[in-house]
Amino acid sequence: MAALFYRLYFIVITERQRNLMSYVKQPALHLLTFSLFFLFLESALCQPAFASSVIEANVARVKVENQSQATQNKAVKSALGAVFVKTSGSNEVLNNSAVKSALRSATQYLRSYRFEDNGSSLIYIAEFDRQAVVSLLREQQLPVWGNRRPDTIFWLAIEDEHGNRQIIDEANSNGVRRAVQDTAKRRGIPLNFPLMDLDDNNAISIYDIWGRFASTLTQASKRYGVDYVIGARVYTATADKVADSLSEESREARTARALENADQFLQDFTQKSVPAAADSSAENAPEINQQELHSIATQSGEGEFALDWVVITGERVQFGTIYGDDPQVLSTQFIDVYADFLATQFAITPGTEKGATTRLTISVANLNSLAKYVHAQRYLNNLSVVGNAILSEQKNSVASFEVSLLGSVDDFRNSLSLDSRLQPVRDAFGQPVEGLNFYWNE
Repeated sequence: MAALFYRLYFIVITERQRNLMSYVKQPALHLLTFSLFFLFLESALCQPAFASSVIEANVARVKVENQSQATQNKAVKSALGAVFVKTSGSNEVLNNSAVKSALRSATQYLRSYRFEDNGSSLIYIAEFDRQAVVSLLREQQLPVWGNRRPDTIFWLAIEDEHGNRQIIDEANSNGVRRAVQDTAKRRGIPLNFPLMDLDDNNAISIYDIWGRFASTLTQASKRYGVDYVIGARVYTATADKVADSLSEESREARTARALENADQFLQDFTQKSVPAAADSSAENAPEINQQELHSIATQSGEGEFALDWVVITGERVQFGTIYGDDPQVLSTQFIDVYADFLATQFAITPGTEKGATTRLTISVANLNSLAKYVHAQRYLNNLSVVGNAILSEQKNSVASFEVSLLGSVDDFRNSLSLDSRLQPVRDAFGQPVEGLNFYWNE
């Protein structure tokens, strides 16, 4: 197997280049959005079995001041809005007129509610009718995202005003960690920080996270069994600190680190370089001119703080930077866009033509009991991409199902990749056989 070489580019920002960034008046996240979108396009051709968790998309939590009726009326609307966002994977659904109408009569969707006092705040917890929510989204041709979502591990290093750096772990009380996890829960993203126990400390250092070394981050993440890895650093975005953060290691030290990791390659440019695809060779590195740098700065935004990120999924790596005036707000903005990115991959948008569906026949082996048949059919019908699945033929332990899809066949395969229960039948070489032939794993 050919070795994989990751190419990391470090941007060395000169005072002149920094001045170009000063023309940007308002922060924007377009570069981050497009970068993650193209990362999805690159990885969509392969269909790995992703590590995933089941979330409660029809449940929302809202902080309230008291339990009065007026407070409940306001909280139930906020909670239903959060459920629409979680179920669709997009904040944009709140602009839909039918969704707005549903929010005005939120109690019609409410199944149950309760209050939780955690000592420091009072939380209103509401559960809504998921089928009613999904039906409305589908009627409006809006995306629907199932309850099973891919897992993510977030390696985050933060530098304070004194230049001290720390890794944010699962037990850290840092406000950024709380903001990130609150945003991830609000968007329905299973996201965790590392434990930073003895195993983690032996596998990775703060310098690896600060440098966003893809192979080290991937290797250290294996114990968590995830397929999506984020590495990020947050620091004050002054011109000298940006330059220092990117060039604090000497050329010799960076070269030595790259040689120690056979699948990692580092290439410096003098005053001009950009992040690039991880599986490209350094010799073919594209240079960046002043106009391109200004374009990148414009799209990334400007602010007192910078968040440099890397998202790793499979063999694909994408880098980027966003700016903002507050570390917590900056981090939540990043998670919001990351959630949008995942939704573009896994949420299903029905066909634009009313009633348009894709029909196909799939074969499922290893259904050698009535219980397995029931479980397999229930599993298929619970997929957000499936409108209906019915048994059409049964021969011994192999069943054929007629499946009506609300999306494409690729959407169907992508949904299956989140769960190991329905796996493609493979040949002697481990490759999926031709056709829609699957094996029920229970």
